[in-house]
Amino acid sequence: MGIVGDIKYYNAYSPMNAMAFFLLSQAREDNGNIFHEIQLLVAGAPQNLQTTLQQTLASVDPHLTVIRAITFDDQLSRNFNGERLIARLTTLYALLALILACVGLYGVAAYTVARRTSEMTANRK
Repeated sequence: MGIVGDIKYYNAYSPMNAMAFFLLSQAREDNGNIFHEIQLLVAGAPQNLQTTLQQTLASVDPHLTVIRAITFDDQLSRNFNGERLIARLTTLYALLALILACVGLYGVAAYTVARRTSEMTANRK
């Protein structure tokens, strides 16, 4: 068994919960330990691990099934989809505001030049 600090496991905005990690050999069903998730630290590319994981779990217990296997990067990206969307929309609105400011400055400068052009041509005569 390993005791770790309180962590935010499912949602970055939820309150922190106490967490403990057990070896699978220490798990007992009589005290209510039912494992829904297994985390693996693998060397190499974890994308091709699905079939090996299913075969290994089937050799331990044929009733164990792998419903979904995702990488840590995928889990992180799913947790922050909303924040990523807000950041992209904010960037889009900032670019739109910058374009409008540039068009406005160009309009003011063009208007000023157009008004003063007659003064410049009058001084030449």
